[in-house]
Amino acid sequence: FPSHDREGVHFFTASSPEEVRRIVETTPPERWAAMSAACREWWRIYASAEGLFRLTQARIEQCRPYFNVGIPTKFLM
Repeated sequence: FPSHDREGVHFFTASSPEEVRRIVETTPPERWAAMSAACREWWRIYASAEGLFRLTQARIEQCRPYFNVGIPTKFLM
């Protein structure tokens, strides 16, 4: 799976209302379109039903070596 969301690719960060205004006013339409496409791709991979299923399946496979390793003796009666 690709890396998680990234500033400047999927979102902007602003520390004040003035900075938000500057970003909105100076970002060209092509950049908004590219960011929108990147966000849709992120959603497809991480948040769609299919993406969540694949992500969950991958995480289960990563944890599989730790399944069924037995019950620690301190929990046995």
